[in-house]
Amino acid sequence: MRENLRDIGENQWWIYGPSEEDFLFTMNLVKDFISANQAKLQKELDSLYERSDIDEQSACEVHDDLTHYAWINEQYLWQFCLWRLQGIFESIVISRIAPRQPEKPLFGMRSKINFMKGIGFELTQEEEDELLAWADLRNALSHAPPRTIQSWAVERR
Repeated sequence: MRENLRDIGENQWWIYGPSEEDFLFTMNLVKDFISANQAKLQKELDSLYERSDIDEQSACEVHDDLTHYAWINEQYLWQFCLWRLQGIFESIVISRIAPRQPEKPLFGMRSKINFMKGIGFELTQEEEDELLAWADLRNALSHAPPRTIQSWAVERR
């Protein structure tokens, strides 16, 4: 299986490569999952308040728990979305924007920026810092994702 995955990653991935449509697909996928999560939450809440065997205080506590865990699910989805969008962006930089392909794979945004600057693309320091900040966020989500009970949140704007 590992050989099959390696073959896909090294030899077949760039047949079509990433495109701008991958951004839209990822956003729509995450929005659809979040909508389904919210519909499921609403159904659970409706069912909760239709019950006659639970007192108001207990119903409020269950409501809070259901809402909290639905929010956690949405955080995971938005974190995946950010992670995926940054990966797509980094792929597009090399596969679609660069006038020629690098001789060897470039890992990390810094190596892609250096390659692009080396072939004549110009970036201001502010633009470079912004690109690296997004890459750092993706790396943080990959290598040190926030705990489930972390207090920071990701929202779509």
